[in-house]
Amino acid sequence: MKIARNVYAVLGLAHSTGFSVNAGFVIGNGETCIIDSGFTYLSAQTIQGYAQVAAPKNKISYVINTEVHADHVLGNCLFKETGAKIIAHEAAKHDSLLVNELIKDTNKELKTIGMKRRAEHNEGAIFFWKTHVANPDITITEDTTLNVGGEKIKLIMTSGHTETNISVYIPSEQVIFVGDLIYSKFLPTLRFGNKELWHRWVTSLKKLEKLPIKTLVPGHGSICCGKEVQEEIVRHKKILAEQILEPR
Repeated sequence: MKIARNVYAVLGLAHSTGFSVNAGFVIGNGETCIIDSGFTYLSAQTIQGYAQVAAPKNKISYVINTEVHADHVLGNCLFKETGAKIIAHEAAKHDSLLVNELIKDTNKELKTIGMKRRAEHNEGAIFFWKTHVANPDITITEDTTLNVGGEKIKLIMTSGHTETNISVYIPSEQVIFVGDLIYSKFLPTLRFGNKELWHRWVTSLKKLEKLPIKTLVPGHGSICCGKEVQEEIVRHKKILAEQILEPR
Protein backbone atom coordinates (compact mmCIF):
# COMPACT_ATOMS: atom_id res chain seq x y z
CA MET A 1 0.00 0.00 0.00
CA LYS A 2 1.13 3.55 -0.71
CA ILE A 3 1.75 5.39 2.56
CA ALA A 4 3.50 8.53 1.29
CA ARG A 5 4.51 10.21 -1.95
CA ASN A 6 7.23 7.65 -2.71
CA VAL A 7 6.99 5.17 0.16
CA TYR A 8 5.11 1.86 0.16
CA ALA A 9 4.42 -0.80 2.80
CA VAL A 10 3.93 -4.49 2.04
CA LEU A 11 2.02 -6.04 4.92
CA GLY A 12 1.10 -9.53 6.12
CA LEU A 13 3.87 -11.54 4.46
CA ALA A 14 4.35 -15.23 5.26
CA HIS A 15 5.57 -16.34 8.66
CA SER A 16 5.70 -19.99 9.66
CA THR A 17 3.93 -19.37 12.97
CA GLY A 18 0.91 -17.71 11.37
CA PHE A 19 2.26 -14.41 12.66
CA SER A 20 2.78 -12.20 9.59
CA VAL A 21 5.69 -9.84 8.94
CA ASN A 22 5.87 -6.46 7.20
CA ALA A 23 8.24 -4.95 4.62
CA GLY A 24 8.26 -2.00 2.23
CA PHE A 25 10.18 0.10 -0.24
CA VAL A 26 11.20 3.66 -1.08
CA ILE A 27 11.28 4.97 -4.65
CA GLY A 28 13.95 7.42 -5.76
CA ASN A 29 14.88 8.81 -9.15
CA GLY A 30 15.92 5.73 -11.14
CA GLU A 31 16.41 3.43 -8.16
CA THR A 32 14.42 1.74 -5.43
CA CYS A 33 15.37 0.66 -1.91
CA ILE A 34 13.66 -2.36 -0.31
CA ILE A 35 13.16 -2.43 3.47
CA ASP A 36 13.25 -6.03 4.71
CA SER A 37 12.89 -8.94 2.31
CA GLY A 38 10.47 -11.32 4.05
CA PHE A 39 10.76 -14.88 5.30
CA THR A 40 10.97 -16.72 1.97
CA TYR A 41 11.89 -16.39 -1.69
CA LEU A 42 8.17 -16.21 -2.47
CA SER A 43 7.64 -13.35 -0.01
CA ALA A 44 10.51 -11.50 -1.67
CA GLN A 45 8.86 -12.02 -5.06
CA THR A 46 5.73 -10.32 -3.70
CA ILE A 47 7.74 -7.29 -2.53
CA GLN A 48 9.65 -7.21 -5.81
CA GLY A 49 6.44 -7.35 -7.82
CA TYR A 50 4.88 -4.38 -6.04
CA ALA A 51 8.11 -2.39 -6.35
CA GLN A 52 8.34 -3.06 -10.09
CA VAL A 53 4.73 -2.01 -10.67
CA ALA A 54 5.22 1.19 -8.63
CA ALA A 55 8.42 2.14 -10.51
CA PRO A 56 8.90 -0.17 -13.50
CA LYS A 57 11.99 1.62 -14.86
CA ASN A 58 13.83 1.73 -11.54
CA LYS A 59 16.70 -0.50 -10.53
CA ILE A 60 16.37 -2.11 -7.10
CA SER A 61 19.71 -0.95 -5.72
CA TYR A 62 19.54 -1.77 -2.01
CA VAL A 63 17.82 -3.97 0.55
CA ILE A 64 17.98 -2.78 4.15
CA ASN A 65 17.45 -5.43 6.84
CA THR A 66 15.96 -4.00 10.03
CA GLU A 67 17.31 -6.92 12.06
CA VAL A 68 18.89 -10.37 11.93
CA HIS A 69 15.85 -12.64 12.33
CA ALA A 70 14.94 -14.95 9.46
CA ASP A 71 11.45 -13.54 8.86
CA HIS A 72 13.04 -10.21 7.86
CA VAL A 73 16.06 -11.41 5.87
CA LEU A 74 15.62 -14.74 4.09
CA GLY A 75 14.15 -13.05 1.01
CA ASN A 76 17.55 -11.38 0.53
CA CYS A 77 18.52 -14.22 -1.81
CA LEU A 78 16.10 -13.12 -4.53
CA PHE A 79 17.26 -9.50 -4.47
CA LYS A 80 20.91 -10.52 -4.44
CA GLU A 81 20.24 -12.46 -7.67
CA THR A 82 19.16 -9.18 -9.28
CA GLY A 83 22.29 -7.30 -8.15
CA ALA A 84 20.92 -5.40 -5.15
CA LYS A 85 23.29 -4.69 -2.25
CA ILE A 86 22.15 -5.93 1.18
CA ILE A 87 22.68 -3.47 4.06
CA ALA A 88 22.42 -4.61 7.69
CA HIS A 89 23.99 -4.40 11.12
CA GLU A 90 27.47 -5.88 11.36
CA ALA A 91 26.17 -8.70 13.60
CA ALA A 92 23.26 -9.60 11.30
CA LYS A 93 24.68 -12.73 9.68
CA HIS A 94 23.47 -16.33 9.46
CA ASP A 95 25.04 -19.73 8.94
CA SER A 96 24.27 -21.20 5.52
CA LEU A 97 22.52 -24.19 7.19
CA LEU A 98 19.77 -22.00 8.70
CA VAL A 99 17.16 -22.84 6.06
CA ASN A 100 17.73 -26.58 6.51
CA GLU A 101 17.05 -26.17 10.21
CA LEU A 102 13.91 -24.15 9.52
CA ILE A 103 12.61 -26.81 7.15
CA LYS A 104 13.12 -29.47 9.86
CA ASP A 105 11.40 -27.25 12.43
CA THR A 106 8.45 -26.60 10.10
CA ASN A 107 7.94 -30.31 9.41
CA LYS A 108 8.19 -31.02 13.14
CA GLU A 109 5.56 -28.35 13.81
CA LEU A 110 3.27 -29.90 11.19
CA LYS A 111 3.50 -33.24 13.02
CA THR A 112 2.79 -31.56 16.35
CA ILE A 113 -0.47 -30.04 15.07
CA GLY A 114 -1.66 -33.34 13.62
CA MET A 115 -0.52 -32.93 10.01
CA LYS A 116 1.78 -35.93 9.82
CA ARG A 117 1.13 -36.57 6.11
CA ARG A 118 2.11 -33.00 5.26
CA ALA A 119 5.34 -33.42 7.23
CA GLU A 120 6.07 -36.69 5.43
CA HIS A 121 5.48 -34.86 2.15
CA ASN A 122 8.28 -32.47 3.29
CA GLU A 123 6.06 -29.40 2.98
CA GLY A 124 8.56 -27.42 5.01
CA ALA A 125 10.81 -27.52 1.95
CA ILE A 126 7.96 -26.29 -0.26
CA PHE A 127 7.39 -23.31 2.05
CA PHE A 128 11.10 -22.40 1.73
CA TRP A 129 11.29 -23.06 -2.05
CA LYS A 130 14.48 -21.51 -3.51
CA THR A 131 15.18 -19.79 -0.18
CA HIS A 132 18.78 -19.68 1.03
CA VAL A 133 20.91 -17.45 3.22
CA ALA A 134 22.28 -14.30 1.57
CA ASN A 135 24.26 -12.33 4.12
CA PRO A 136 24.85 -8.54 3.97
CA ASP A 137 27.17 -6.91 1.45
CA ILE A 138 27.42 -3.69 3.48
CA THR A 139 27.42 -3.68 7.29
CA ILE A 140 27.02 -0.74 9.66
CA THR A 141 27.30 -0.14 13.41
CA GLU A 142 26.32 3.53 13.62
CA ASP A 143 23.68 5.88 12.27
CA THR A 144 24.10 6.22 8.50
CA THR A 145 22.51 8.27 5.72
CA LEU A 146 21.81 6.59 2.38
CA ASN A 147 21.01 8.43 -0.83
CA VAL A 148 18.63 6.50 -3.08
CA GLY A 149 17.97 8.35 -6.32
CA GLY A 150 18.04 11.70 -4.56
CA GLU A 151 15.92 10.53 -1.64
CA LYS A 152 17.66 10.75 1.74
CA ILE A 153 17.11 7.71 3.97
CA LYS A 154 18.41 7.64 7.53
CA LEU A 155 19.44 4.31 9.08
CA ILE A 156 19.16 4.69 12.86
CA MET A 157 20.63 2.25 15.36
CA THR A 158 17.69 1.14 17.55
CA SER A 159 18.85 -1.98 19.39
CA GLY A 160 16.64 -3.71 21.94
CA HIS A 161 14.69 -6.58 20.43
CA THR A 162 18.16 -7.71 19.32
CA GLU A 163 21.44 -5.81 19.12
CA THR A 164 21.03 -5.71 15.32
CA ASN A 165 17.87 -3.59 15.06
CA ILE A 166 17.91 -0.66 12.65
CA SER A 167 15.08 1.81 12.01
CA VAL A 168 14.72 3.29 8.52
CA TYR A 169 13.54 6.91 8.49
CA ILE A 170 12.51 8.92 5.44
CA PRO A 171 12.67 12.54 6.67
CA SER A 172 10.95 14.12 3.66
CA GLU A 173 7.82 12.05 4.32
CA GLN A 174 8.15 11.63 8.11
CA VAL A 175 7.76 7.87 7.63
CA ILE A 176 9.70 5.28 9.64
CA PHE A 177 10.07 1.51 9.35
CA VAL A 178 11.08 0.22 12.79
CA GLY A 179 11.16 -3.57 12.37
CA ASP A 180 10.59 -5.40 15.64
CA LEU A 181 11.17 -2.35 17.79
CA ILE A 182 7.34 -2.09 17.63
CA TYR A 183 4.77 -4.89 17.47
CA SER A 184 1.61 -2.93 16.69
CA LYS A 185 -1.27 -4.25 18.86
CA PHE A 186 0.70 -7.45 19.58
CA LEU A 187 2.82 -8.10 22.63
CA PRO A 188 6.49 -7.53 21.75
CA THR A 189 8.71 -10.60 21.65
CA LEU A 190 11.18 -10.38 24.55
CA ARG A 191 12.64 -13.88 24.55
CA PHE A 192 15.71 -12.91 22.53
CA GLY A 193 16.85 -10.28 25.03
CA ASN A 194 17.90 -9.63 28.59
CA LYS A 195 17.67 -6.69 30.96
CA GLU A 196 20.59 -4.92 29.32
CA LEU A 197 18.96 -5.15 25.89
CA TRP A 198 15.55 -4.15 27.26
CA HIS A 199 17.08 -1.00 28.72
CA ARG A 200 18.54 -0.28 25.28
CA TRP A 201 15.11 -0.96 23.76
CA VAL A 202 13.62 1.78 25.96
CA THR A 203 16.43 4.13 24.89
CA SER A 204 15.66 3.33 21.25
CA LEU A 205 11.98 4.10 21.78
CA LYS A 206 12.98 7.46 23.25
CA LYS A 207 14.91 8.12 20.02
CA LEU A 208 11.65 7.68 18.11
CA GLU A 209 9.92 10.18 20.35
CA LYS A 210 12.37 12.86 19.23
CA LEU A 211 11.54 12.38 15.54
CA PRO A 212 8.62 13.95 13.68
CA ILE A 213 6.72 10.84 12.57
CA LYS A 214 3.46 10.79 10.62
CA THR A 215 3.49 7.09 9.76
CA LEU A 216 5.21 4.16 11.49
CA VAL A 217 5.51 0.72 9.90
CA PRO A 218 6.08 -1.94 12.59
CA GLY A 219 7.76 -5.29 12.06
CA HIS A 220 4.46 -6.99 12.84
CA GLY A 221 0.90 -5.72 13.00
CA SER A 222 -0.93 -2.76 11.51
CA ILE A 223 0.56 0.57 10.44
CA CYS A 224 0.46 3.37 13.04
CA CYS A 225 -0.54 6.90 12.02
CA GLY A 226 -0.85 10.15 13.95
CA LYS A 227 -1.49 9.67 17.66
CA GLU A 228 -1.23 5.88 17.29
CA VAL A 229 2.55 6.27 16.94
CA GLN A 230 2.97 7.75 20.42
CA GLU A 231 0.41 5.34 21.90
CA GLU A 232 2.40 2.33 20.70
CA ILE A 233 5.69 3.80 21.92
CA VAL A 234 4.19 4.41 25.37
CA ARG A 235 2.65 0.90 25.45
CA HIS A 236 5.98 -0.72 24.61
CA LYS A 237 7.86 1.36 27.19
CA LYS A 238 5.37 0.25 29.84
CA ILE A 239 5.70 -3.44 28.92
CA LEU A 240 9.49 -3.20 28.96
CA ALA A 241 9.56 -1.37 32.30
CA GLU A 242 7.45 -4.14 33.84
CA GLN A 243 9.68 -6.82 32.35
CA ILE A 244 12.87 -5.14 33.60
CA LEU A 245 11.49 -5.12 37.16
CA GLU A 246 10.61 -8.83 37.10
CA PRO A 247 13.14 -11.11 38.85
CA ARG A 248 14.90 -13.58 36.58
